[in-house]
Amino acid sequence: MEGGNVDLFIRKCAQREEYQKLRRHGESLNKYANRMIDWLLCSQAIYLLDQPRLPLQGGHRMINGAPCICLLLRESLLR
Repeated sequence: MEGGNVDLFIRKCAQREEYQKLRRHGESLNKYANRMIDWLLCSQAIYLLDQPRLPLQGGHRMINGAPCICLLLRESLLR
């Protein structure tokens, strides 16, 4: 997985505990981030990559204007 998505998600996990709600006991943040991004890429939510992001959403700037993977993952964890 692209380093930027993993790095940003790890930083967000360190800031907000609710992003870690599916973290396994003893799992490093790096392994957790990779596992969760893999989960997102296999999920039904990936179609959202084709939709434009809102200006206030944040995350990485994508060429097609879509939300980045780490933003989609954070939003799915807050549901």
